[in-house]
Amino acid sequence: MQNLIQLVQWTTILIKMIQISLIHRLNKKKSLLLQQQIHNHLNNHNNNNNLNSNHNNNNNINNNNNNNNTNNNNNNNSTNNNNNNSNLELHLHLHHHLKQAHLLPLLHHLLKELLLLHHHHLLLLLPRVHLLLHHPLLLLALLPLPLRSQMQEHSYWMILIQTIHQLG
Repeated sequence: MQNLIQLVQWTTILIKMIQISLIHRLNKKKSLLLQQQIHNHLNNHNNNNNLNSNHNNNNNINNNNNNNNTNNNNNNNSTNNNNNNSNLELHLHLHHHLKQAHLLPLLHHLLKELLLLHHHHLLLLLPRVHLLLHHPLLLLALLPLPLRSQMQEHSYWMILIQTIHQLG
């Protein structure tokens, strides 16, 4: 049961990475923003926390009405920052594990295949990336035959498909 839970968690991380990779390829502005977020996350995380503390201290000096508005804005910004940091941590964590398992080239090829023109009708599915979790065979079908055979034989992929069928 513990292995099943870990597999589901790992698969969720995989979907997060696919989402981020698709943003990279489909939207240059978001790609630049993501690169900036990665830079901030890796190099300025502590500095950002200190700045947020200073802003909160300054906001406490303001009157109650301004405090309420500013605190609401700060809470929204904090939530957004936390979500961005969480996604980046998932991305970096999964990238490390995929590299160790030698699956990174397969995943990159898969993403490239998704974006080829002759699969343009599938681009409609891309905003709903959560669907990919429930349709691994759809992703598998996009691969060229030799790569498809290699992917089908990989134990993680087979376990993933079996797990999804078990979860319904």
